[in-house]
Order: sequence, then structure tokens, then C-alpha cells
Amino acid sequence: MRLLQMNKLFTVIGCLFLYTQTMADKPKSNKPEPISGVLIMKVKPEFRSSCSEMRVTGHALDALFNRIGVQRSSKVFPDKFPESGASKKTPDKRVDLSLIYEVTWSASLSAENVCGQIMATGMVEYAEPRYLPQLLYTPNDPALGGQYEHPLLKSFDAWNISVGDTNVVVGISDTGVDIDHEDLVGNIRYNYNDPINGVDDDGDGYTDNFRGWDLGENDNDPSSNEAGKHHGVFVSGLAGATTDNGLGMAGTGFRCKFLPLKISDKNGGLTRGFESIVYAADHGCAVINCSWGIKGIKSQYGQDIINYAVFNEDALVVAAAGNDNDAIPFYPASFDNVLSVAATGPQDVKWGGSSYGPKVDLSAPGEQVYSTWNGNGYIRSSGTSFSSPITAGCAGVLRSYFPELDVAQVTALLKSTTDFIDTISGNEAYAGYLGTGRLNLYRALTESGGPAIELDKVSVTDMYEDQFQPGDTLYIVASLHNYMAPSDSIHMRIASLSPFASLLDSTAVIAGLNTLGTGSNNADPFVVVISPSAPSNSVLDFMLTYSDTMYESQSPFSVNVNQDYVDITINRVHTSVNGNGNLGFSLPDQQNGLGVIVDQSPNLLYEAGLMIAANGYVSDNRMNTGNNGNESDFYNVTPIKVIPSATAD
Repeated sequence: MRLLQMNKLFTVIGCLFLYTQTMADKPKSNKPEPISGVLIMKVKPEFRSSCSEMRVTGHALDALFNRIGVQRSSKVFPDKFPESGASKKTPDKRVDLSLIYEVTWSASLSAENVCGQIMATGMVEYAEPRYLPQLLYTPNDPALGGQYEHPLLKSFDAWNISVGDTNVVVGISDTGVDIDHEDLVGNIRYNYNDPINGVDDDGDGYTDNFRGWDLGENDNDPSSNEAGKHHGVFVSGLAGATTDNGLGMAGTGFRCKFLPLKISDKNGGLTRGFESIVYAADHGCAVINCSWGIKGIKSQYGQDIINYAVFNEDALVVAAAGNDNDAIPFYPASFDNVLSVAATGPQDVKWGGSSYGPKVDLSAPGEQVYSTWNGNGYIRSSGTSFSSPITAGCAGVLRSYFPELDVAQVTALLKSTTDFIDTISGNEAYAGYLGTGRLNLYRALTESGGPAIELDKVSVTDMYEDQFQPGDTLYIVASLHNYMAPSDSIHMRIASLSPFASLLDSTAVIAGLNTLGTGSNNADPFVVVISPSAPSNSVLDFMLTYSDTMYESQSPFSVNVNQDYVDITINRVHTSVNGNGNLGFSLPDQQNGLGVIVDQSPNLLYEAGLMIAANGYVSDNRMNTGNNGNESDFYNVTPIKVIPSATAD
């Protein structure tokens, strides 16, 4: 390995490929700001004996915490061991939350800096900043009018079949509720086992949680406050307003109850969103609505929480896809095992602000919908915040009518019975990125006798080194999973949505799938050629369509090609290398790469890279001071790639 000639003495820290250096200005970062002095970490199971509720006694962490001035380290869920939810439907996937800690410190160090030092101890699976999620709307002026969503959803026909069940509860994770609203008070899930008397009568650790809980301020009053802008009041009405009571509006959940879960603190900050999901799952919510989120930040902590709700407690999490009119992932909606909902209007056209993309599962009305407001009021407003609870209420009705179905089956049924909207004028540009279509409650209740097939995973190879360079031929295998009734033979075809992919073989047929059966086109893979002109870090987008004699659906998927990094997955240590001065990951926030993995361990690396100090200046692509992103002093001149069978010098 050779470094560039320099006239001044310099110091090299680390080991990486250096191609070119420049003292370029650092670009501004637009990622969400972490909460100052707070992070989340999960201790590895082998250090369980060192973990108490208020500290971890391992030597490496003790020394680090003393050095950086840690004020508090406490378990977030001290009693959530893997056996939690053992009576539920998916015990083989249960999640352990008991080793997750929240850490606060007083020293003037960034969250990213502290996370990196904690990861370096080798005692944790992950350490990550705690970010504040954002609400997904701006309220407009009050207005009267009808609820156009019900004719579109065929709610009235659906309610002739099922009006839900008062024993099915939809958790509303939001900014609180108007506990005295004329159209909400009758549908709140009251906990008669713990009346308001100053005693924890039901022994669940929450005193007087008679009508839900305020996690943001840790008390028993989930009422909306002005700092929260009453967002939760509006959301609650769409799913849970009392229906057929001669007052106000009709919530989609009809007889299903809703549980208010206030996640905002006294200043309106959404400080306890993920924790509210655990509370809702533990307190019997069959559906949990999350009309909030964070753009572009994929938290391992958040995914753990989602998996706990789904696999430990069989709770369906429904979330808003985002209001940024782009395809950048928004979380929790983009986590695995979440039902992500985009917003449409009265004509089934995408609402202008709605996010979209391959992570969206379905769409629902969210433009200028009508719902409850504080002080017995009603207003109209727009946002995916509102398409999400409309869907959550429908999911409650579905879970009432089909109690034998688990989360994955209910999700598949909702997705497989939507009305197709991609070809409607105004939606053509978003074909495949608004989910399977617009929600239809009546079809979901009446078409359960058919298959509900979803794309399970996609495997891609070039039959060589799997680096996917321009000019390579790719062989693509799609695996499908059927959640409902058996299917006939399934015809599959792919279409390229990218100018840098040419299809040589775009069709395949696989045998019919039994209920919960899986099949693939492994014997007849799709064949695609990457264009010689594909730019660096190209993403090839495809649409997969699959159908039998009575059923058709489609799923988008993507393949990353001509990447500026390569994964090294040989022997026991696995990592990624690149030409931009980084090691383990090509981009900040642990993106584009494996990190460092030993055998089957979680990633051990927070960040690493080359630094060159010369004449009072430092050139690097590492984290900058504060929370303002990374430097960008190196860039790639010659694409990096693996040459099979060659011997390194």
C-alpha cells in the first residue's frame, strides 16, 4: 500500500486505502439532533451477571463512565426478559429488552463520541444517541363537513359484518387526549382494576393508570397539553371516536376501545415514543398507532422495541410514513414488522406532502380529514399522521373478527385486499411506492378466503465475486410467503424502473403455495444486465408482480450496484473497505458496510478511518466537533473492487 508523497512530516492513524486528499469544506448535516447528554445502549447477554437495575459493573464500562462523568445509567425495561409474552403466537422470535440502559452524562462530549467509546469496551451490542421524533402535521382552521374516508373504505358495508369488539384495544401513542371530549370519553379503555385512589391496585407498577398513562411526565393523566398542540386528540378520534352515539364523528374502530398513551413532556418534546409501545403491548393493545417518527435514523433500539411488541405480545404496530414528499425511510414506519401507511385524498391521489417508497405497505385517506379537537371541538387537517390511525382502527375491527390470525397474517390480509391506485392520474409517478393500494375494510373482512402473498426476500448474485460492477449479469431469486389460503401456480415477472438495468429473462412460474408456505424461482432466476454507464453507488429499482388465477399483487425491490465499498466476508472476521478514508462503513451513522463482525457477533465498530495530520491541519472523513456531521476531506479516484484469485502485494 502506498501513500501520497508529502513534503511535510505527517502522522498516519489507522490503516486504510488513501487515494486523494483535499481540504474540502464539510457539508451541512440535516439529520435530526440527538438529545444532549442522553443515549441508549444494550449490554451483551454474556455480561448479564454484571448488570443491576442502576449500573453495569464491568471494569471497562465503570472506568469509562467515571471518566466522562456519567450521572445515571438505568435499565429502561428491567423486567422484560426473553420469556416475556410466552403465551403469545411467536415464542421463537421473542426479544430480550432487560439489558437495555438509558445513560446520561454531564461532560461536554457529543452523543456520537460517547457511543463510540462505549462500543469500544466490547461489552455492548449497540450504543446510539436518543433522538426526538417529530409529529407529522400542522393543524389548520376548524371546519365542518363529512368524513369522505368511510365511503372509500366501504366502512358502512364492513360494519354490517363486524363493528369490532370492546375487548380489542388500539393504543394511541401520541401527545395525549381530551379525556372529557363528548365523542372520545365513551371509547377510552378504562382500567377498572386500578381506580384513582392512590394505590396500585392491579400491581402493574403504575399507580392509578385508570385511563392510560402519561409516559412523558410519568403520571396517570394522559390529557393533551398546549405544548403538544393537541395532535393526539385529533389522532384518537380517527381511530376511536364513539360511533353510532348521535354525536360528532365516527371512528373507524367502531366498538374497539382506545388506550391514551401520552409520550410528550411538559415542553411538548416526544421523549417516550418507543417506551409507550412497550407499555401498550404489555397492557393488552392488539393494535398500536404511532403518528410520529424520525427521518433517516434507523435505531437498533427502536427495532428491538417493535420486535418485542410483535413477537412477544402479538401487537400490530401501525405507523405514519412521513410528510416529506420523498422516499427517504421514516422510522418507526420503515422498521421491519411495522405496517407503514402513506396518505391519499378524496380521489385516491397521493396527498402532496405524503412520503412514499418501497417501505410503504398501503395508503389510506389523510388529506383534509375531519376529527376531534380539544374542548369538544372538531377540525380538518392533513397528514400521514391521520391515515395511520384510520388504518389502525380498521385493523382493530379485523382483529376482532379474526382473533385466530397473528400480526403477520392480519398485515398480509390488509395489504392483499386494498384497492389498486397506481394507475390513477396523479399517482403514476409513485407506482409501486404507495404500497399495495388504498385500504378497503370491507374487502379485508370478506376476502379472507383467498391467498395473501408477500415478497419475503430477494437474493442476487453475479455467479462470480458478487461486486455488481457495470456490465455484469445478475441472477435474481425472489422468495414469496403465503399467509392465508392456498394459492394456485404463481406467475412472477419483474419490470425495471431504472435506466441502468436491461432484462434478459423477466418471467418465472412457481408451484402453488400452501397456507404459511414459501416458494421461490431459484430454479429459474430472473436475469438482468447492469448498464456499462451505471454511476457509482447506483440503485436499480425493480417491480415484482406475482399472481395466480384469482389473485395479483406486486412489491418493489432494489439492488445496489457499482458501490464505492466492498464487503470482506472471509474466515472469522468480516468488514468493509472503501476508497474514501473510512473503515467498516462508507457513510456516517453506520451506513453502507458491515462494520466489524467476528463470527456471528453483532457489529463491534461504531466508526473508524484514516487521519493524516500535517502542518497544523488534519485531513479525514471522521466525525466533526459537535453534532454537525462528518468531514469530507478524502474522495475516491479509482473504484475499489475485489479481484478473485489475485495475490495481494
